[in-house]
Amino acid sequence: MSQLKNPYSVANGFNPHDRLPVEFNGRLSPDNRVPDSIMQLLEKTRGWILFFALLGFLMTALFVFVSAFMVFGGFISSTSGSGFFFFSSVAYVLAAVVFAIPSHFLWQLNYWIERASLQPTWRELEEVVRAQRVFWQVSGILAASIISLLLGLMTFAAFAM
Repeated sequence: MSQLKNPYSVANGFNPHDRLPVEFNGRLSPDNRVPDSIMQLLEKTRGWILFFALLGFLMTALFVFVSAFMVFGGFISSTSGSGFFFFSSVAYVLAAVVFAIPSHFLWQLNYWIERASLQPTWRELEEVVRAQRVFWQVSGILAASIISLLLGLMTFAAFAM
């Protein structure tokens, strides 16, 4: 039985922490860099990601501003309507949080796309995909929570009547 050398053995100089060359469309990418076509697609989506992140932060600020007016209105109104103003301000703060959370993760995604465009390596692209996964995961959890809350409120309202 002959001894075959394992090319992936540490004794043969293989470092398992080094990245292997990546094939793209059947060709090895030069210097293990992300192809320009992928980076161009990311750059095109980056503008929309930044737009929606800024829009979300703007909506967050608007809801916080309206909530502050609701609290102020509760203080200057008669005592009979102050409960309405308080609960309305809490609802506006919750709406602000609903806008702020996805906007934060979109902002992070924008950051990673910008960083990958400056240094287009597979490691940076991996971080872009990870940030995108986290954004969609958080958005899905947020959407499921909102739908559950609305269904609960509708069920409560139906049985309360």
